[in-house]
Amino acid sequence: ALVMDYSGSMSSQDIVGAENAACGFVDNMREQDQAAVIKFSSTVSVSQPLTSDKNVLKAAIRTPFHERGWTALLDGIFYGMTALDGALGRKIVIAYNDGYENHSSRNVNNVISYAQLLNVAIYTIGYGPSVDQNLLERIAVETGGEFFFADNWEDVAIYYQSVSNLVDNYYILAHTSTDPE
Repeated sequence: ALVMDYSGSMSSQDIVGAENAACGFVDNMREQDQAAVIKFSSTVSVSQPLTSDKNVLKAAIRTPFHERGWTALLDGIFYGMTALDGALGRKIVIAYNDGYENHSSRNVNNVISYAQLLNVAIYTIGYGPSVDQNLLERIAVETGGEFFFADNWEDVAIYYQSVSNLVDNYYILAHTSTDPE
C-alpha cells in the first residue's frame, strides 16, 4: 500500500514530487503485484483499493486530494495495512511523510503491534528538515521495514525504487533435515 502525505506542510511542488515518485514505483511493479493508494492529512482516504492495474493506481495517485490540514500519519499507515486484506504474497506499506504526526486517533504502539500481527513490513520515507526521523525509523525497524531520509525529490524516487528492489528480491529459505538427531 502506498500511504501519501497531503498535509498542509506539503507545497504544490512537494505533492508533484511525491506523486511522481509513487508513479515510478507503480511503473516498476511486476504483473502479479498489487497495491492500494491511501492519502492522508487530517483525515484518511482510501483513494484506490487493492489492484494490480497500473493505470488505475497512477490515476488514483494523480487525483487531487483537497484537504490540506494536520498530519494523521499513523491513521494513514493503519488504513494502508487494512487495505492489504486479501493481498497475496509479502505485504508492505510504503509511507511517505514530510513532518510530524499530530492528528491520528491511533498511537505508534497500536500501529506497530497491528503490523506485527498482520506480518506487514512498513517502509518509511521522510522528506525535508521537519520530518520526525525517530518515529519513522522506529516504525520501520520494529515492523521489518526500512527507514529512508531524503532531502530532495530524486532521492525520494530512488528510495521508492529501493523498496521495490528489496521486495522483489525477498526470499524465505527453509530447510528440513532428514537427520533424526
